[in-house]
Amino acid sequence: MTSGTDTPEHSEHSPDTELLRQFLHDRHAPCPRCGYDLRNLHQDSCPECAEPIALQVGPRRAYFGWLLFAMTPGLFSGIAAIVLKLPGMQFSRFSALLSVPTPMIPVFLFGAVSALASVLMYVHRDRWLRWPERRQAWAASAVWLVHLAACAVLFFSIK
Repeated sequence: MTSGTDTPEHSEHSPDTELLRQFLHDRHAPCPRCGYDLRNLHQDSCPECAEPIALQVGPRRAYFGWLLFAMTPGLFSGIAAIVLKLPGMQFSRFSALLSVPTPMIPVFLFGAVSALASVLMYVHRDRWLRWPERRQAWAASAVWLVHLAACAVLFFSIK
């Protein structure tokens, strides 16, 4: 008696995978995620990023979850910096930055740099999306940790 997982499409070495490996044996073909050269591939996934290798028509579907997760605190920090800046803003050439109370200048600069970093993440999203999912998760978590640490420093430095 066979189980439902013994079908060719679920077996470890399906005929399609074997044909794809034969095709890649003497050809240079990049991994669709990281660009690693898959010539002479001997496994069912990319050795660089562990993306499963499958023959498909059209591009693979992009997953933006980790990118959005990483961009969120930066965009929030940028908006918060603008909101904090608006009440004291004077609309003249150089007095806008000088009108911020001295203890708030680092907060304003952190918010501005965070927002700029989020915009750059979006502009270079294709590079982010080529990263393995595990690296995306680590990078997004690091962004959140930096922002949480900055919030803690701000919270405990207020007298």
